[in-house]
Amino acid sequence: MVGDAFETIEKSRKSLATQANRLGYSAVPGSMAGHGLTLARYATESGKPNNERLAEYTDSRMDGTKKRILSKAPIYPAMEEAQLAAVFRDAKEILGDSDPYVKAVLNGRTPAEAAHDLISRSKLNDPAYRTQLFEGKAAIDASQDPLLELARKVDPILRELTKWRETQIDAIERDPANRISKVRFSIYGRTVPPMPTLRFGSRRES
Repeated sequence: MVGDAFETIEKSRKSLATQANRLGYSAVPGSMAGHGLTLARYATESGKPNNERLAEYTDSRMDGTKKRILSKAPIYPAMEEAQLAAVFRDAKEILGDSDPYVKAVLNGRTPAEAAHDLISRSKLNDPAYRTQLFEGKAAIDASQDPLLELARKVDPILRELTKWRETQIDAIERDPANRISKVRFSIYGRTVPPMPTLRFGSRRES
């Protein structure tokens, strides 16, 4: 029986609404900033037992992560800067200056200033430089690339938001959603498509 499944999900969604903006606007957009976060997390995750790592850094998925980092696909810094500035501007407007993510990415600068400073001084658009960093944790830890430094600041924030979503939303909704699906299938069978799963998270990697 469905029981209190709908009531449980409704309560969970009300809780989600309190953090939806932070989940949606705490983002690491673009290729260069995304590479920075991936490298920073690689340095952290690669030293952990396989079963304790984030999914993208487990042995079964590491080849895909490596291919993404070492890709020689062209990156256009001007486009990266514009994208970063837009995301920072939205975050500042929606989340406010006191938000931990906003404080970390802007550090007293305007969104445009922060984006320009980060992109213009970074070398993460260079595949050879990313290859050098991917050689191991020591190379990443020693790097002072501004986008890597940004990733080190925002990663704990993103991890905290992801953990909150997983424990306070996903874990709570899993059982009632399964109960609803089973009852729905018993009535309609395969004549209707499966129920969609709604997920909220950062726009890039979280």
